[in-house]
Amino acid sequence: MKAKMMFVLATFGIGFNLSAQDKTQGKVNYEVSINLHASLKPDQLQFKDMIPEFSTSEEVLYFKGNLAKIERVSPGEQEGEDGVKIKMEFEGGKKGMYSDGTFEGTYNLLEKDGKKSLQVMNSKIGKKENRDEKEGSKENQRTKTKEILGFTCQSVAAGDVTMWITKELPFKIGPFGIFSKEGAILGLDMKTGKAYATSIDYVPVKAEELVVPKDLPIEKK
Repeated sequence: MKAKMMFVLATFGIGFNLSAQDKTQGKVNYEVSINLHASLKPDQLQFKDMIPEFSTSEEVLYFKGNLAKIERVSPGEQEGEDGVKIKMEFEGGKKGMYSDGTFEGTYNLLEKDGKKSLQVMNSKIGKKENRDEKEGSKENQRTKTKEILGFTCQSVAAGDVTMWITKELPFKIGPFGIFSKEGAILGLDMKTGKAYATSIDYVPVKAEELVVPKDLPIEKK
């Protein structure tokens, strides 16, 4: 009887260990949707009927503690209704970003003419968010919540951008290269597009792969 009881307890212990998840590291997949029509400049409106309304792409975020890295997957070439082919490229050759969990330690990864470099972070959204907090602006008050992948995210507004943020994950960046000291960005709504996390895999991630590369030149805006 004693031996049988010990077996049951051991089995319970194994089951408990397997079900526990290490949420301090992993991989987040985002789906990014850009409204091409809303992004057109006044002198480009004549092309509105020739291009698709939306362009979708992916961003993958790897994190381990406060360290995080985003990789952007180019949407490639798309074709409009009239057969016009549109090639999508990230603004300024931005291919991703690195962050150590602070605004000062967050950099855009650029790639131009086959050469890579880093760019000092200068997010207007991040700056506006911080300024609104200092001034006590009602614009930045958290009045709404949204469930994203099982996380209850609070809304943080900065101008016409709404970020959906959770404090249950350790990183502080999100899609479109946006930093927020409030926490992990799992969703983003703006006039010209939106981006939402579609899945999270809690897998081992090597910290050395997320550290800002020391061999790349740093550019300033």
